[in-house]
Amino acid sequence: MRINHNIAALNTYRQLTIGQGAAAKNMEKLSSGLRINRAGDDAAGLAISEKMRGQIRGLEMAAKNAQDGVSLLQTAEGALNETHSILQRMRELAVQASNDTNTDADRQAIQNEINQLKEEIDRIGNTTEFNTKKLIDGSIGAKKAPGVDNAAVLTEGLGEATAAKLIATNAFNSGAQTIANVTSAIDNATQTITVDGAQIQFSVTQSGLQSTAGDTTGGSFAAYLQEQINKGIDAYNQKYGANIQHVTVTAENSKISIQSGSTGATSGISVTTGSSGANNLWEIAGLKLGSTVSVSGNDGEFTTAGAANVAAINGPATATFTIGSSTFTISAGVENGDLGNNITIVIHDGNDSTESASWSSNTLTLNLNKEKNYDADALETLIRNVKTSAPTGLDMSKFEVTFTSGTHITAGAADDSPGKGVQLSGGGGDIQSSVVTIDGKEIKVDWISVGANNPTAGDSMAAYAIHIQNDINNAINAYNQTVPSSEQIKNVTVSVKDGSFVIQSGSDEVTSSIKFDNSEVAKLLGLAGQSSATQGGGIKFQIGANAGQNIQITIEDMRANALGVAEIDVTNREGAELAVTTIDEAIQKVSKQRSALGAVQNRLEHTINNLGTSAENLTAAESRIRDVDYALAA
Repeated sequence: MRINHNIAALNTYRQLTIGQGAAAKNMEKLSSGLRINRAGDDAAGLAISEKMRGQIRGLEMAAKNAQDGVSLLQTAEGALNETHSILQRMRELAVQASNDTNTDADRQAIQNEINQLKEEIDRIGNTTEFNTKKLIDGSIGAKKAPGVDNAAVLTEGLGEATAAKLIATNAFNSGAQTIANVTSAIDNATQTITVDGAQIQFSVTQSGLQSTAGDTTGGSFAAYLQEQINKGIDAYNQKYGANIQHVTVTAENSKISIQSGSTGATSGISVTTGSSGANNLWEIAGLKLGSTVSVSGNDGEFTTAGAANVAAINGPATATFTIGSSTFTISAGVENGDLGNNITIVIHDGNDSTESASWSSNTLTLNLNKEKNYDADALETLIRNVKTSAPTGLDMSKFEVTFTSGTHITAGAADDSPGKGVQLSGGGGDIQSSVVTIDGKEIKVDWISVGANNPTAGDSMAAYAIHIQNDINNAINAYNQTVPSSEQIKNVTVSVKDGSFVIQSGSDEVTSSIKFDNSEVAKLLGLAGQSSATQGGGIKFQIGANAGQNIQITIEDMRANALGVAEIDVTNREGAELAVTTIDEAIQKVSKQRSALGAVQNRLEHTINNLGTSAENLTAAESRIRDVDYALAA
């Protein structure tokens, strides 16, 4: 018997309260359909569920984005279908106009129809829109070069960005202290390497190192070191939200190399080695002790093919002569300076001739007095003072004389018989030129510096960029001297990015632009037909739930001028025949663009299917966490 406390009642009340709480929770779950109604129901499950919900909604919206992308592409492709039809009709008319059964009046009538068709191509190009965004007027292709705000174009096919690669100075495991000397002190001791500016910490174990000792080539050691460094990179990325790429560690000729997973000037590998000791990891790897070894990547190095292309651009036209013990070169140094064998040096007895220089029959003749000595300045003065007309394209003031051996010539050294003329002839290449349209102004560029400096495979593109910049800016400066200050053009700058030259306008106006012609030099430099108005950037479709999960497309300018048909004239047979070829090229451009759009459309349709599958499966997984199981009700 208990006095004052009814323990049985207290127990009954406690059990009743527990039962009522459980019943209330079950009823809440049954009525809401959710197993987790508040964080207290399942704290970890709630966090996982919310993360999944974010992914599910992102996937569903990405599918809608992709469907919108398909609609945009279909709109553009539909417009180009009509452009194709117009071009086919224009070609048909050009073939008709090529026939000499037509009179001038007939051809003019054909030309009138072609003019209307050209205007319709422009109207389609200017008015085709999706959600007010113009599609085929070139604006979707517009871009700025990486890292710059002004109009720019990028070369193609000349180089490549390189990764930082640290190569050991000594052979693997060949130092005073080898793997055999490793003690337990190295077990999980912190090792440090700097990768792309991030200080990466990792560790190795005594047993892990010693398991690689039997491989004398270093392959097993390299694989083990790569694994451990990349574990450290993963930990760093997770801790700091970074995106440092994995390194690659290999053994080449028994020497360990560590290469960054990124390229360009920001790619870097740096290791600080300690003093010699049994547990010095970097001594085992073959690195020089007691110093910091750092290497970095390159924004651009010439490939073999790229260097060969640039080397094919001819330098200044020259003629080389050897007289006595001296060798010298006479250089025209300007466009169309193909001297061929058109320099003749005639050496006379000092008594029968005075020194002179003159052009005749496209040949420059130098009459030298055998009694005198001539250095570079004297020869240049003689040549530049020529008063008679030089061949078209040659500027006498730009002729230069350069001695490669000796400092002067003695004319008499080449003439053993006074009174008899001695003729020595030589020739050289041909400076090539391009027309570059900068900010709407056509500039003729003579590629003198480019042609005179030939790169080889592996050379830095940055070191060569100055030659491209100099030639273009020399042409700009010459142009600016002929126009008022209000019409002058600002100089360009040339830099290197991801294995390409970036040629950037000096103007930051909205109208700034750069366009290259299709000259041979432009082709060799990977710039033929490139324009800052149609070079690259495009639009992006967000086709994933997370940042960076997108695809990018460009749509080139599909109007008459960009297609090359704006100026076709079929009012004579020659023009009509030329028009057929021009229209064929235009049809090919439109076909190429339509094909690209169709390929992206097909890709997006596959993307939509995949997004739907992913969203469905992720929803099922989230449901198992968040939703109530009515059979279990708990």
